Amino acid sequence: MNTIRKWSKMGSSKYEFNPEQFEIDVQNSINRYMELKDNIKEELQKIILQDPSRMSTTFTCVLEVLREIKQEYNL
Repeated sequence: MNTIRKWSKMGSSKYEFNPEQFEIDVQNSINRYMELKDNIKEELQKIILQDPSRMSTTFTCVLEVLREIKQEYNL
């Protein structure tokens, strides 16, 4: 038995009766991602700038830790 409503052309899309919401949701998702990225960048800059004379070493260490985390979580 077909469970799709007869008056529905799209099926069960949450945007079927409110298509404008799709653009709003996409923009909200982009905004959340950019905010997350900015926060991560700010925190990493704080770490790297803690000891200006060792920025290169700290940066290398950060990369190494990120690689370890990637492997640990299978990302």
